Amino acid sequence: MTLTAWSGSMFRVTTEVERGVARVKLELSLTGGAAPIRLKYPSSQQFDMEVRNEAGEVVYRWSSDKLFLPFVQERTVSMLQYEVEVPIEDLRSGLYKVTGWLTAGESRREFSGSTEFHIEAPPAVQ
Repeated sequence: MTLTAWSGSMFRVTTEVERGVARVKLELSLTGGAAPIRLKYPSSQQFDMEVRNEAGEVVYRWSSDKLFLPFVQERTVSMLQYEVEVPIEDLRSGLYKVTGWLTAGESRREFSGSTEFHIEAPPAVQ
């Protein structure tokens, strides 16, 4: 999914699921428009991602096992990209929604977007 957040800028969340591989690759990317974008973060955390199942339960959150320093940082960027590989061996078959966001700005979700992916169980061995 692509979300236009500021004039001429695009924020994108994409997934890549490989058959037979027990992980899904999530990517966040921000592309500035004609001018670079100034981002202000309230901590050392610059992004986050979460995966929800069909019932809306969070089954994965990137930041859940991480610590971040409480200091303000500013960055001016024309392009920004983060990739995360999520283990999915414990996830059941079904439809999942991934939401990703930059933790910049007053709302800490000034740039956010989501997309869905589907996990299919391997066929039963006879």
